[in-house]
Amino acid sequence: MKKPHHRNGFALVVVLAIIALAAVLGYALLSAVSLSSQIDRNASSVNSSDTLAESGVELAMYYLQHPDKATSVNSSGFWAGGTNISLGDGLKLDRVTVQQTAPYTYSISSTATSGASRTINATVYVESKYEVKHALASNAGLDLSRATVTLTGTVLPVSIRVDGTLNLLSSLLATILSLGSNQTGWVVPPTYPVHAVPSRSELTLLNSMPYYTYNGKLCTADELKSHSINALKSPDLVRNPANVWYTKNSINAGGTNIFDGTLVVMGDSSDMRVQGNLKITPKAGMPGLIASRELDLHADTSVLQVEGLVWVGRRIVSSGGSLLLGVLFKPKMQVNGALMIAGRGDDDADLNDATSNFRGTLAIIFTPDNLNLPDLSTVGQTPTKVRLLSWK
Repeated sequence: MKKPHHRNGFALVVVLAIIALAAVLGYALLSAVSLSSQIDRNASSVNSSDTLAESGVELAMYYLQHPDKATSVNSSGFWAGGTNISLGDGLKLDRVTVQQTAPYTYSISSTATSGASRTINATVYVESKYEVKHALASNAGLDLSRATVTLTGTVLPVSIRVDGTLNLLSSLLATILSLGSNQTGWVVPPTYPVHAVPSRSELTLLNSMPYYTYNGKLCTADELKSHSINALKSPDLVRNPANVWYTKNSINAGGTNIFDGTLVVMGDSSDMRVQGNLKITPKAGMPGLIASRELDLHADTSVLQVEGLVWVGRRIVSSGGSLLLGVLFKPKMQVNGALMIAGRGDDDADLNDATSNFRGTLAIIFTPDNLNLPDLSTVGQTPTKVRLLSWK
């Protein structure tokens, strides 16, 4: 007896259905694996881009805290970013931009592409203070080849920075940063700070007169309306606790005077002239003498001693010295702190030389304890810490 043929046909249909179902399941599995791989690749690409972009923000933060390590700084003294920045090992950043949005506050934007393109934005606050780092500093050249200069310090080694050419009568045991010198071993100044000395417009105390800040308190300086330093009197220590005096006149210091405070000579055409013996000792945290134009040691026997910072806006001049009974008399200037010369002329152009007419004796003892002046200028400050305010 023959078996029915329809059973064989049914078995074939079942086999074909199973094969089709397996094919569909296999295709779905392969699609799922492929999609999962694509997702993993995309996530890896995003993560790589995120990591690179984060590196750009961290690089900007490092350069904000260490501007002397930056490849370049702008006129404001910070690294402004760049494009196609190499990080080594074939890694690079598309773009990093750094902008100052407020005093000590900066916005950072970093973009990187590693498959995907990602941008990270951050806002940071840079804690800074001004540090006097050099015993002698000038924005102009210094020719001291006719002066007797001695240089030492309570902290060694001491350094000189001159954004021009430095010429000395004899060699000094000091690190010399300059654009040229008759001394051996000089090196080019760093890119930061941009200038060796704050300019007149950058000096906090000079531009805030008659007000100043002392021990966190807003105080008021007294005005010296006379042309003689002998007119100085005892201040109101409640209103003027640091004994700061300012004048818009040229001022003469004759005779012997001891002044415990800060003297600011701030007139556009005002000079500080020393004809006698003057000693200035400022309060802690204050500069000693600010002469916005010229400092003139006018007499052969002039002696100026300052226990702190001396800032001169234009130049230092003196008489040539005279011979009396076989003894050569020359004016003397001693600074137990530091000497800064901005080196600006009447037309606000840089002078080629800020000491060509100085033929006296200059003795500087670099004394950091007398130079704690964190607010001397907001320009050229030393960053101490970078604090993150936002990150997105």
